[in-house]
Amino acid sequence: MNARISLVVVSLALMSRAALAFCPSYTPKETAGGQNCGVDPAPGTNPTIPEWNLVFAKVAPGKASWLTDGPSIGNIGSGCGKPNVTTQV
Repeated sequence: MNARISLVVVSLALMSRAALAFCPSYTPKETAGGQNCGVDPAPGTNPTIPEWNLVFAKVAPGKASWLTDGPSIGNIGSGCGKPNVTTQV
C-alpha cells in the first residue's frame, strides 16, 4: 500500500511540473528545457517617443483613422455580462 501511495505522489509531482511549463519570450538557447519555443532576436531599434506618439495618434481613434493601414477588427465588448450587460465599445 505504501508503494502505491508513493507512486501516486511521484506521478502527481511529475505531472505538476509539466503543467507549469510555459514559454516566455527568450532565445532558443535560453529555452533549452524542451519547450522549443524560443525566438531568435532580430536586429532593429525601438521607436522613439515622438514616433510612438504618431502611432498612437493614428490608432487611438479606431479603424476609421487607420483605414487599410491596420488590421480588420470587429466590435469589442466591454464587460463579461455579469452583473451588467456587455457594452459594445
